[in-house]
Amino acid sequence: MQYDLVHQLLDHPTPERVWEEVAATLAEEKKARMAFRKWLKPEVKAELINGEVIMQSPAKRWHNQATHCINSILGIYASTNKLGEVSVEKALVELKRSDVAPDVCFWKQETADGFTDDMNVYPPPNLVAEVLAKSTQGRDRGEKKDAYEADGVRVYWIIDARAHTV
Repeated sequence: MQYDLVHQLLDHPTPERVWEEVAATLAEEKKARMAFRKWLKPEVKAELINGEVIMQSPAKRWHNQATHCINSILGIYASTNKLGEVSVEKALVELKRSDVAPDVCFWKQETADGFTDDMNVYPPPNLVAEVLAKSTQGRDRGEKKDAYEADGVRVYWIIDARAHTV
C-alpha cells in the first residue's frame, strides 16, 4: 500500500505541494491532540480520532455487561498466569494519529512493567476488544481498526454482544 501511495504522490504534477499539505495537516492534528489532552477530564468519555474529537454517549446495560465480562475473564487469566495487565474503557491509548479509549485492552507484562501509578496515557496494547454499538460500529470497523493495525496491535476483537459473535 505504501508503495502505491508513494507512486501516486510522485505521479502528481506538484508532489511537493501535496507533501506540504500533509505535513501541515499532521501538525494541526498534533496541536489538536495537545488541546484534547488538556481539555479531557476523568468524567468525560471522548476519543480523538485523526484530529477529530468524538464524544461517547453513556453505554447501555448490555454493552456494560459484555465489557465487564470480557474484562473479568481476561483480567483473571492474565493475573493468574502473570501475563500482563488488562484495562477497561478509561485507559487512553496513544496511537500515531489518535487517542482512543478501547472497551478492553491487554498489555504484555514487559510493557506493563513500565507503567506508573500516575500515568493516564498508555502505549498501544497487544490486544484490543471493542463491543459494538450502533453509534460506534462504523468507527470500530473502520478508522479505529485501521489505526490499531497501523500501530501494531496484534489482536483486535470486534464483539457483537447482541448477535453473540466475536
